[in-house]
Amino acid sequence: SQQFFKLKREINAAEFVRKTFPLSVKHLEEACAAHALHKKVAGKPHSSVASHRAQVDIPVRQFGITVNFHHVEARLRSQEKDQDLLTLIRNFQDFKTKEAIDELIGGIQANYPSIKRDDIQFFYDMELCKTGNIGSQLLSEKCPETKETMIENLAVSAASLLKARAGESKKIVDDSDRRACYMHPFGEKLDSRLSDETLRFLKSCPRLLERADQPLYNDLCSNIHDSLCDIRESIIPFIERYNRVLYPEAIALEGHDDMNLGNLMGDISNGEIVYIDNGASIEELSSINTEMTKLLFAFPHHGHLEALYKMDHSVATMDTDSTNLKDELLALKKVFLTKLEQYIPQEVKDKSPHLLLQANFFSVVQHISDTGFVIQKQIAQTIEALSQAEPNEEKQKLQENLKKLIDRCFMNIQVYQEQIEGCKEMVEQTQAQLQSVDP
Repeated sequence: SQQFFKLKREINAAEFVRKTFPLSVKHLEEACAAHALHKKVAGKPHSSVASHRAQVDIPVRQFGITVNFHHVEARLRSQEKDQDLLTLIRNFQDFKTKEAIDELIGGIQANYPSIKRDDIQFFYDMELCKTGNIGSQLLSEKCPETKETMIENLAVSAASLLKARAGESKKIVDDSDRRACYMHPFGEKLDSRLSDETLRFLKSCPRLLERADQPLYNDLCSNIHDSLCDIRESIIPFIERYNRVLYPEAIALEGHDDMNLGNLMGDISNGEIVYIDNGASIEELSSINTEMTKLLFAFPHHGHLEALYKMDHSVATMDTDSTNLKDELLALKKVFLTKLEQYIPQEVKDKSPHLLLQANFFSVVQHISDTGFVIQKQIAQTIEALSQAEPNEEKQKLQENLKKLIDRCFMNIQVYQEQIEGCKEMVEQTQAQLQSVDP
């Protein structure tokens, strides 16, 4: 493996942890934003949100691109080609387009055709945090009193972030502006992820599996497809019908672009919470409900992040252990929401009176958006890899991964269905109350 495109090292090897990702616009922008944040606000925060992030973000100290040469025969390596690769990567400055990344990968493969796309990865080094993520801490804690303290500390931290965002937020009054804020990015992603173009990938899945698995997964994929079509036809019109309550009410700089329990670390029992993998823009504004939407979604979703949810295919549902875990995580979500309601500052309520109602509702819809993401990205990529794979151990791994992804989609829909009716009822009641006061 050869490492390129390093920034000047700012930390010693013993003090950082390296994360590697597929080379993509999202991951490049994430590291650039995290690195730029600390350069821009160090010692002189330019906003309350940036000040908050400067205190809680674990800094990204360097980032770059690695190329793994394990598919390249030693006799084919040359100093001239290696230098050409080094020049290509060092001159690479365009983090914003897939086309630029494809061009870079093409240039690397022009020198060494046997290098595969997956051999070219993005990395970044961030300061080492020795505690596990907060989701793992919550699941491993057995003392109910300590667990409640942990949830309370999380609520206090979340309320602090909301206060920072509300303090510099801009209220949105115009209906078209509120709709535009909903659509970008949540609504646009939901529409794309539930489109016929996305759902068609489900029809290709069963035939790529072993013959013995095909009947079961044909039924599962058909069920997922039909369920998502039904949800698409009901939930999107519902959001539009109840837009007075559900559309965003204020915008500000974002505190974290993916605030799930796996991206929060620190000793939560002592109130220490820090952010990792934070690619929030330090310039663009977004609805001030975004972090709470992701955080509420993160409670039941953490079973997927830790690969703890399993299917019982004999009854087409989660197995007993997974059901118990899901119920525990949903109970923690409810406790967190109750605590957050107690700590949320008045200035947040003034700027966005329905923030928690919106966050709770969209945290449930996020399970469907996540399902669409799994189909659109992960299942689609696995289908492409399987269609080119030779019968071997690697193909078997791809088939097992495809089955797990399909199971995840099925379980996601179950978690959504368990919560959505209660959320819709609260939205309906709230909008009815508003209309009775101000038709």
